[in-house]
Amino acid sequence: MGRLGDLARSFAHAFRGIQYAIREERNFRIHICAAVTVFGLGALYRCQSQEWAVLILTVASVMALELMNTSIEKTVDLITKERREEARVAKDCGAAMVLVEALGSVAIAVCVFGDPCRWREVGERIAPHMGMWAAGVFLWIVVMIVYIFYFPKRGKEK
Repeated sequence: MGRLGDLARSFAHAFRGIQYAIREERNFRIHICAAVTVFGLGALYRCQSQEWAVLILTVASVMALELMNTSIEKTVDLITKERREEARVAKDCGAAMVLVEALGSVAIAVCVFGDPCRWREVGERIAPHMGMWAAGVFLWIVVMIVYIFYFPKRGKEK
């Protein structure tokens, strides 16, 4: 197969990394729930193409940095099991990297979703079906809690 086979293996490794993060990393599952919520709000808010581009790029960067943080943590764990200051700093800085990006993403969401006139329009559209919307939001919150905290962990590494 040659180059095409190498490319296919590269994609397989990448998808295996995403699968690991979904299965084993609670924070990655939190980011997935946040992403689905943001995209749902974007549809409800009727985002324009530029707004979608900003939201997609922001979500992708937060998730990519969460994967990078997982890589840092696992690499540090591979290098040393001892409690060392350098290991703590590496892990803390990796976590801080994700936190800074997540806080930036909240600021971006405020900018994208911050127009009160558009929210009034959203309110007018959903008002006739408020009971259904309330039930849907409640159900989504329950699904997120179950997914984040009780998602089955298959093949857990020890």
